[in-house]
Amino acid sequence: MEIHQIPSLRSPVMVIAFSGWNDAGEAATGAASHLLASWTDSSTDVVPELIADVDPEDFYDFQVNRPTVYVDDSHIRSLTWPGTQVFGLRTPEIDHDFVIVRGVEPSMKWKTFA
Repeated sequence: MEIHQIPSLRSPVMVIAFSGWNDAGEAATGAASHLLASWTDSSTDVVPELIADVDPEDFYDFQVNRPTVYVDDSHIRSLTWPGTQVFGLRTPEIDHDFVIVRGVEPSMKWKTFA
């Protein structure tokens, strides 16, 4: 795991959303994305803060969750690996801040992942 920062959060509530077979209709990941988007307000500096990226190497079967290749208009390719990100979200209008974990459901080593 690459930790980018550890923000000071008030009584945080954690929301964990994994895509995959258990995310019917993208209910979990859609809710997490909605929370991140709803409290993003550049006029008040309320923005999600990337806390950490989980290194996917030990947790994903890349035959099941393959990386995605994107080609831009200049024909430059980029590769995006499946993974998980952890965000901190300060919400001044309510009593609790949020930690939002969003990513692909791990394929293996769940105890280590947790």
